[in-house]
Amino acid sequence: MLDAKGGREQEAIDQLTHILKMDSANASALAGRSVLLARQGRCSESLLDLDKLGELSPSDALLQYQISCGYSLVAETRSHSKVHGVSSVETFVQQDTVASSPSGASERGALRQGDPSLNQAIYWYRQAVFSDPKICELAMTDPDVSFLRETKVFHSLNQVVLDSRNDK
Repeated sequence: MLDAKGGREQEAIDQLTHILKMDSANASALAGRSVLLARQGRCSESLLDLDKLGELSPSDALLQYQISCGYSLVAETRSHSKVHGVSSVETFVQQDTVASSPSGASERGALRQGDPSLNQAIYWYRQAVFSDPKICELAMTDPDVSFLRETKVFHSLNQVVLDSRNDK
């Protein structure tokens, strides 16, 4: 994929769109385009790709993580535009729900209040880190999940994953 840095995002989106015209179920292309669209603040378009990608139910941890990135970016954009009339990430996510069990203590969409995009970011992040614990390290510095990183759930998930790695 093209380097999205340096203003080449639209060119990368165009190339991914071309790939998707040939193979509309290409999960890697959908994931890449959804993140690039979200970075540009094109939330509606990004959400279409993310929804389609979610329907494909990818089991690959990196794809799951990219879905989480896309949803996190959409939630961040919405919070900055105050679409939901809130000013902090903590009001976007339900405080008493911690999606930290690998057995599925929190089902997809189980968070009942706040921005649904952030809820989806949490769901897909949970899937990714339990599939591949190394995702935790990646997420600690990835700017695409900076909004998600502000939640207590993010840190709780990472702690559970790290604890389970230490128990082995």
